Amino acid sequence: MDRKQFEEKILKPIKERGIVMSRVPERTRNEFIEFAENEFCDDRGMCFKWLFTQAMEYQKMKKVLFNIKLIKEFCEQNEKKDM
Repeated sequence: MDRKQFEEKILKPIKERGIVMSRVPERTRNEFIEFAENEFCDDRGMCFKWLFTQAMEYQKMKKVLFNIKLIKEFCEQNEKKDM
């Protein structure tokens, strides 16, 4: 197998579908692998999907939960109801 065939058959699919964790800190990588093994039967793809979904849901909720203006309005409405 020459270099071009190697790139086409091996490297191209990895680049298109794979995720390389080489820049992830070792402790985080090990925790991710352990979590995937315990919670997802070592299916790292589903583990990653679940973590990503959780992160995106949190980002959406954070905008509402930590919206100071919305919290102030809620407090003001409750104060008016108590009067």
